[in-house]
Parts: sequence; C-alpha cells; structure tokens
Amino acid sequence: KKVCSFLRYNLLLTLFLSFVFCVSFTFNYEFQNENEEHVKSLNFSIKNLDAIWTVENNRISNQFSSLVIDFLNQNANTIVMIWFIIFCIKCFGITSNLSQIYRIRNYRNQPVSDYWKEKLAQLAQKINLNKEFTLLESQLIKVPSVTGFFKPIILLPIGLLSNLPQYQIEAILLHELAHIKRKDYFVNIIQSFAETLFFFNPGLLWVS
Repeated sequence: KKVCSFLRYNLLLTLFLSFVFCVSFTFNYEFQNENEEHVKSLNFSIKNLDAIWTVENNRISNQFSSLVIDFLNQNANTIVMIWFIIFCIKCFGITSNLSQIYRIRNYRNQPVSDYWKEKLAQLAQKINLNKEFTLLESQLIKVPSVTGFFKPIILLPIGLLSNLPQYQIEAILLHELAHIKRKDYFVNIIQSFAETLFFFNPGLLWVS
C-alpha cells in the first residue's frame, strides 16, 4: 500500500509538472512568433461550410465544429472577460491564503522544549533530511502543519505535546518532516497558481 501510494503521487506529480512545462513552452513559442507572417488570425469566416459529420458524395464536412469555432471567434472578448473576472476572484483567494500563512508563521507562536528540538533532529536524521527547520507551538492552528520552503516551520497546536503519548507525537513529526523532504509546500504553491490560471481545465483539476 505504501509503494502504491508513492507511485501514485509521483505519477500524478509528473503529469502535473509536464502540463505546466508544456503550457510554458507553448506560450513562449507563440509569443516569439506573434509577429511572424505564418501566424494568422483566427477570425476567419466559415459560414459557407455545409453538411454534418457524414459522408455525402465522397465529401466530409464538419458543420458542428465550424459553428463552435465561429461562436468562439465572435465571442472571444466576452469569454476572456469572464475568465479574467474569475481569475481575479481566485487571485484574491490566493492572496488571502498567503496572508494567513504569514500570520500563523509570525504571530502567537512559542518555542518548544530542548527535548523536542533534539528529538526532531534525530527524526530528521533518521529519514536523511538535511535541511534547517524550526519547531513551534501555535495558538492559531488546530492541526499540525508545515509552512515555508526555504525556511520551513513545523507548527503544532498549543498543548499537543503535553496531551499525546510520545510515540504519537513522533509519528506526527515524521509526517511533517516527510512533507518537507518531499517539497510539498513548493508543489502546493505551483499547484495553486496553476489552478487559478486554468480553473476551466478539467484535466488539470483532476490531476490536482
């Protein structure tokens, strides 16, 4: 089960990063060739195409797809405006989330005892994690979490260290250290921005 979960995560992560790479490459390619002669406008007339997706007198035509393309061309400005409005709303959500992350990283936190600092260092060594991080107790969260990529901070709800058995706390800390080792915080940021830009793409949303 552990191996299956590992393979599933890495497969979906590869698909997601491939999507981001392909989109970036395509955008750069189109941008570089924007003013070249072989780049043509999509505003072409297709009103004279007839028939449907059938073969008639050895002739195949596609009235349905032509109507769709014609509709998109005629309403391109409206479609872009709708996309931009939804994009701005989602950007507001991202900004709000980042503001909340900044708040919980910098306010109403307190350091843990030296015992748990040493225990955390031992657990990090156990999973071969060579990265600086900080362990704090927070009054602003209800579940353990990790914030930050360059300077990760593991945040535990206030009182958790004194209310759970040691083996359960160690399991929680190992879980949070695994997030740091797997760079999940960085991946989540890219994922959030990709979902904001391509909120209309069902394939990307499924992978996410």
